Amino acid sequence: MISYMYNYFFRLLTTDLFNFSGCEGRLTYFLFLVNTFIFNAILPIVFDMVKGISIVNILFALFAIVWIIVSLIAHISLIVRRLRDINTSVFLFFLIIVPGINIILVLFLLFYPGERSI
Repeated sequence: MISYMYNYFFRLLTTDLFNFSGCEGRLTYFLFLVNTFIFNAILPIVFDMVKGISIVNILFALFAIVWIIVSLIAHISLIVRRLRDINTSVFLFFLIIVPGINIILVLFLLFYPGERSI
């Protein structure tokens, strides 16, 4: 299960990054949220470990900026595909920027069954 989770996660970040067409199921959305949560929890720990070395610190900061941009684009594309899967308007995506409502939207996308069974 772990290898499947990471294989799918890296496939999502490489081939499906700019794919805004099609549908995605709940399992895909859940795996993406878990992986980004784990990776974002590890980033500050590693950043704290390389704090004293200046060139490594700069490179790590650049990597963190690139990671944030890539994961944000992947999350946007996954939200749009998940909204298509549950047959709702993709314009509901804009609710993700409203504080409080964004948590409700993520939970809705996570638990509402769509056309795909999982």
